[in-house]
Amino acid sequence: MLAIVQQKKLTEFAKNGESDAAGRLPTEYMILKVRLAKFFNNTANHHTGLQVDYLVVVEAILRIALTNKWGFQLLLSPKKEDFLIKQKEVRSLAKTYLTLDHLINQSYFNRQPTPLVHAWHIFIKYGLVDLHFSVSELETEFLNYEMTAS
Repeated sequence: MLAIVQQKKLTEFAKNGESDAAGRLPTEYMILKVRLAKFFNNTANHHTGLQVDYLVVVEAILRIALTNKWGFQLLLSPKKEDFLIKQKEVRSLAKTYLTLDHLINQSYFNRQPTPLVHAWHIFIKYGLVDLHFSVSELETEFLNYEMTAS
């Protein structure tokens, strides 16, 4: 997934004549926060198409990580995937959203990868455990999503 987002990002930058990826960072964070809010709103209202909304947030997180050159820190080992899958479902959708929002803000304002990585783990866990998506299903859908979005 990282490679696909990286290629898409580089193509967009070349098409738009952009050379300063770091200058887009505040916009990338804003896009992530808007997409995250929309996703959790749709989840709370039991909308259909949550998988696409989920993948839109995944892409936004990956774009930030790649812009900051933190992409390698988001890679999940099979051991980490197993650990996340064994976690309990969340009790409070609102608390999960607020936790993610806080971590994203920390990552931006402190310019640190650790809060973003933690938010990534929470979000991936939410998709795998709470929404019952499988890793292979997400990877396949992400490829399809990227192909139609390009």
